[in-house]
Amino acid sequence: MKTYQNNLRLPLIASLLTIFLFACKKDEKEISDDYYIKYAVESKTIYTGVKLITIIQDERNNAKELTIGTGKWEMTIGPVKKQYIAKLDVTKKGWTGSTENHLTMTLSIYVSKNNGPFSLRVIDDNTSPRAKALITHTLSE
Repeated sequence: MKTYQNNLRLPLIASLLTIFLFACKKDEKEISDDYYIKYAVESKTIYTGVKLITIIQDERNNAKELTIGTGKWEMTIGPVKKQYIAKLDVTKKGWTGSTENHLTMTLSIYVSKNNGPFSLRVIDDNTSPRAKALITHTLSE
């Protein structure tokens, strides 16, 4: 009787282990990383009431236009996947292409992977006065 029970245990254990291992491998393949993008602008001018036309790429990779004031601004979007192209384009509202002498801007793109901390991926901190700035970053890892 013991031999019959022992003969059944080994195939049963082997079958359960096989099912468990294949189920785990399937789950591992389905897991993909989620990324969050934080866009940030810091701007200064001697004038009040200056507005900036800010264009970002949203989660669906559509351009989204926002009008912001000077000072500090940030916006977080997501989740997005690898190969997403983050784009931050800022232009002084009403700018005609002439030289700008009083507006300075710092543009930054930060990335968070799987709800981890944000890390700075690209920054344009040119201190020269300007009315337009653009930065991009492609998520490759």
